[in-house]
Amino acid sequence: MKNQQTNQPSYHTDDERVHGFFQDLAAALNRITGKNIQPDQNGQGLPKPVPRQGKQQIEK
Repeated sequence: MKNQQTNQPSYHTDDERVHGFFQDLAAALNRITGKNIQPDQNGQGLPKPVPRQGKQQIEK
């Protein structure tokens, strides 16, 4: 299905809605937690994983 105004596939508008959703979600989390979460270029305001130090011990 195509968007009638821009003649682009409709998933472009879905991407914009999802991006807006992530911005709204980040704003709500900021209010709840008091932390300032900024969405990155992908629209995901998630913290980057911290690399662990040393080797992991596997328990058997």
